[in-house]
Amino acid sequence: MLFRSILYQNYNKLFLFEKNGEKLVKKVFSNKFCWENETKVVGIMKYNGFLVPEIVATNYLENTYKFIEDSNFESILKKYPEKIDLLLDFVDNFRVLPKKDFLIFDKSKENIEMATNMLFNQEDIKKSLYFKILDFSSKYTQKFSRVIHGDFRPSNVFGRKKVVKEIIDFEFTGVGDPNKDLAYLWVGTININKKLKKYLKTKFEEKNYFDEKAFSYWNMYMNLMVLCNPRTKERKSWIINLKEILDEI
Repeated sequence: MLFRSILYQNYNKLFLFEKNGEKLVKKVFSNKFCWENETKVVGIMKYNGFLVPEIVATNYLENTYKFIEDSNFESILKKYPEKIDLLLDFVDNFRVLPKKDFLIFDKSKENIEMATNMLFNQEDIKKSLYFKILDFSSKYTQKFSRVIHGDFRPSNVFGRKKVVKEIIDFEFTGVGDPNKDLAYLWVGTININKKLKKYLKTKFEEKNYFDEKAFSYWNMYMNLMVLCNPRTKERKSWIINLKEILDEI
């Protein structure tokens, strides 16, 4: 019995349904790469002791998972912002995974160029901001190389108030800049609770892989990707975010 469907930001579709009294989630992927990479990564993560949703069945461009009963941390942080420490601890767990088991990929510069051109052609951004974005992108160089989740937002992490239990969405998990995970966690969290802004930055600076320019680059990247989503609301506020990021550099 199908009881709900959700369209994710990256246009993958989720279908929640029941079979023999058990709740399941069918994830239909938008492209072959995302499906292949997530299926592979879930296996690697499970082998290394990470709690991930169990894949009940896999077919071309779709996986069926057991439904996660726990709350996601987006809803937890709304009530208990201090629980961000659980995510800060968990984000480092990816760093111990062997890089040889994961793909190396980064099309961020290409994606930034495409997104910036689209926003400029739609007259969402002015020429001055257009050139600032492309100039900053051209100067970014990756200093650190670790295994990263690639979409480390509170909404992709599940658990209780005292523990992180499961994590989802591994389409873009691979070897890359760990500052990307910090930036995604930052953007996903401060929109929930702006009081965490100063605390998070202090905690990030304690990490030996944190780099201010790289963090700003990935912060800019996520804001651009959000703006490219036609379902995004409050577009002006995201553009203001972009201006603030570039002004602070």
